[in-house]
Amino acid sequence: MAEEAAAQPAAVQLREIGSDDVVRRFRMETLDGGNPYLPLTIFLQRDAKKHNSMNVAKTYVGLDGQRVIGYISISCSQIALEAPLAQELAGYPYEFPAVKIGKLAVDHRHRKLGLGGQLVDFAVAIVKNEIKPKVGCRFIIVDSHKSAVEFYQKKGFTLLDTEKNKARPAPLMFLDIGKLG
Repeated sequence: MAEEAAAQPAAVQLREIGSDDVVRRFRMETLDGGNPYLPLTIFLQRDAKKHNSMNVAKTYVGLDGQRVIGYISISCSQIALEAPLAQELAGYPYEFPAVKIGKLAVDHRHRKLGLGGQLVDFAVAIVKNEIKPKVGCRFIIVDSHKSAVEFYQKKGFTLLDTEKNKARPAPLMFLDIGKLG
């Protein structure tokens, strides 16, 4: 129990990744010490700052001091829907503009403390308050690991309801920001 309390940072700051943020200690391990999510660690350590400066994807981090303990990466995207999701979208002949959550990860020492949910809420707020009012954008999308589908559903995302999508290793989920208050 004392070890669990030690894992909880005093105050987590959420903001865009900075050049001085410490990323080399970030790890996503399972309880048995395995690392099936190694690409998420590698992205943060090797690519996130470069992608950010090149404006390819923006990464927002949860910090304990200057140490990154979680992050979310978003970029522009689009989604083609096989069936309209709402009456007001019927007949739209193009793919819908979207923001894509490309990466979401929390350091294994800080999991189950709500940081992943805070990062998703932070990204949704950016899209809702900054992007949607200034740029055509209707959805937030994510290719969710099957193990994270329930997490995203709790955050308001909907699984694209096709057999082909449900069979994918990382099924597409979406949040209609046009319906957010």
